[in-house]
Amino acid sequence: METDFVIDKVSWHIDTLGNTESREQIYLRFRSIINFLQDNGLTTRIILERDAPIPDNLRISVSDLTDKGFLLIKKYYDKWLKGIDNGKSVYDLRLFSNGLK
Repeated sequence: METDFVIDKVSWHIDTLGNTESREQIYLRFRSIINFLQDNGLTTRIILERDAPIPDNLRISVSDLTDKGFLLIKKYYDKWLKGIDNGKSVYDLRLFSNGLK
């Protein structure tokens, strides 16, 4: 049986000891990337309604993404996270936008 690979999950960040991000920052980051993916037709389903509260069990899995969405995440997600760690805004999605071109 094939299992669906989880790319990222809110609770992983909340439950990580020593994580300096607040719960609100984690939620903003997830909302930002999910809105981008959904707005650009890169998801196979609605992962999160635009104004819905974010549950701690929210996840982004491979099955949630189109092939193009998965390739974009695979290529740029870690770079984007590293940029956020270095002070970039969670709303700075230029890496992904440029990758779509």
